Amino acid sequence: MPRLSWPHAVLRTVVALVVAVATAGCSAIGSTASPSGSSTPPAAAPSVAAPVAPSAAAPVDSRAPDAAVLASTTVPLADDVGPGTLTFSVVDLSVRGQLTQLTLRLQTSGNPDPTLRVNQVIGSKDVGRVLAPELIDPVNLKAYSEADGGLGFGDGAQVTLATGSQDFTFNYAAPQDPVTTLDVAVGSGLPTFRDVPLTR
Repeated sequence: MPRLSWPHAVLRTVVALVVAVATAGCSAIGSTASPSGSSTPPAAAPSVAAPVAPSAAAPVDSRAPDAAVLASTTVPLADDVGPGTLTFSVVDLSVRGQLTQLTLRLQTSGNPDPTLRVNQVIGSKDVGRVLAPELIDPVNLKAYSEADGGLGFGDGAQVTLATGSQDFTFNYAAPQDPVTTLDVAVGSGLPTFRDVPLTR
């Protein structure tokens, strides 16, 4: 076998070294993630996330501030009731059979006297007010009075807002006219809400 000349031997050795280095470099590049994320990793089989059990829903407080409110307004409390405000909110106005039900929420803030009756909170210590909202249909010129007379001084004598919030439900005859809104007049000297949506 003829002996290779020196230049060919050197050339063969250099080629072998280049191939070895290139092979090692490719292996290293394929197994090392680029910090900049520019290299494309090999495709992996799609993974399926394990099902997560739904957490138990927290009970919803019907008096929570984020509860649905159809209309709302805030007025200052009378001086002798205590520092703070009183918020009137309509939280429901819907026809149920032959009746229309109105749910009105009263909520105090500040530092009112917690022993006062609801008739005093909406009025004053000396001059209470009857809580008897009226439903008014301005289109057909009709007014609907509360069937039970509202929360008067007799039946409201023991009702307080010691918790700061209370819902009251009132019943009326259902309107025969195809109205979709009604005005809610809370009472004499109290707010009136215009165009409150009526659910049928």
